[in-house]
Amino acid sequence: MTNKKMIDKHYNLINAKYKLSAVEQKLVLSIISLVRPEDEDFKNYILPISDFEFLAENKNHSRLKKYCKAIMSKPLEINNGTEWIMFNWFSHIRYRNESLECSISPELKPFLLELQSHYKSYDLKYIINLQSEYAIRIYEILKKNQLLHVVEFELEDLYELLQVPKSYNIYNRFKEKVLQPVSLELAKHSDIYFEFEDIKKGRKTTGVKFKIFTNKHVLIEEADYQFNQFRDKIKEEYEDKRIIFHTALDRHIIIRNGLLVIEESNTIIEKSKALNLWNYLYENQSKILM
Repeated sequence: MTNKKMIDKHYNLINAKYKLSAVEQKLVLSIISLVRPEDEDFKNYILPISDFEFLAENKNHSRLKKYCKAIMSKPLEINNGTEWIMFNWFSHIRYRNESLECSISPELKPFLLELQSHYKSYDLKYIINLQSEYAIRIYEILKKNQLLHVVEFELEDLYELLQVPKSYNIYNRFKEKVLQPVSLELAKHSDIYFEFEDIKKGRKTTGVKFKIFTNKHVLIEEADYQFNQFRDKIKEEYEDKRIIFHTALDRHIIIRNGLLVIEESNTIIEKSKALNLWNYLYENQSKILM
């Protein structure tokens, strides 16, 4: 009933330094979502243009070449403390037959393949609705640290990690242009949100403390969405068919005109009891009669 597109990234890749726009990041992540952490090698990845929903509106897909060219001209840098390496995300990107064909740079293998520890997984859907390049980066960084609940950064390290322009290296401006709008974006669209506090030495702000929370509001909406998708699917596929044998009633339950009905007596199950039965069906999908 779900269609998850998971991103699996090694911590070092999450902490990499790069400067991509929001659309460019979504393109990269859409391709990376095709890679599974247990894979032993990269494949030739092909995605139809229709999968890039964030480019579909207003015929933005016509600008795809511009975004791809920008990605190929913007390398990323990974630093593990003793050495650093720079390389491109992709070896090639080809457009044909209304699809993108991509080969991921071999240098990314240690950060995307055969992952067993020190990596984070998250659902691509929490990225797609984010509009700010900083929202996507901060989401990944905080998601990596979600189990810690609290993470602190020196300002200079945070500026460098997010690759903010020098004009944002004044904390009040950084707070106004990055932290405050990103906090609202994540609260609205993602499965986590954060609060932040200034870390001061005397009167000078030298760092930021992030407090990371699970966004139960979004998760409840998601659960409702999945439940409604399930109910609609059952109503469509099981019209006039038996769904489950109700042990308490000693009767079969069927769908008739979109309603739950006791088959033997043709009695419609009243609304208050029907909701409980729908929840039972949703939680026990393996028991549905086929």
